[in-house]
Amino acid sequence: MKIWRLVVVTAIFVLTFQASANTDISGVWKHSDKPALIEFDLKSGLATVKQHDDNQSATGLTVIKDINSDSEIMHVWTGNMYNGYIDSYVAVTIKLIDNSTIVVIDNKESEVLRLVRE
Repeated sequence: MKIWRLVVVTAIFVLTFQASANTDISGVWKHSDKPALIEFDLKSGLATVKQHDDNQSATGLTVIKDINSDSEIMHVWTGNMYNGYIDSYVAVTIKLIDNSTIVVIDNKESEVLRLVRE
């Protein structure tokens, strides 16, 4: 009976670890439409331009700040994305569609950015 409990506890631990690993968006993502790379750092809560072939001066700029996981929904984060048209940050939702795709959605449920895993 003790071995059975150990097996169940180990299985739960492994499944929990795998689930959390699959929901981590930290790392470098490629912009789907532009020659740019965005780096997500969940520890700092920032997504910054790592590289932009069409605009070298954009390197290092913060694209999204205040990134936090949504405790209610897996694969979803919230944050504030810079909007150059109004020169301000706006609230966005970040969704991990699958292991290789992120979409950023504004408050009108419109997709404003799509990124793919490099």
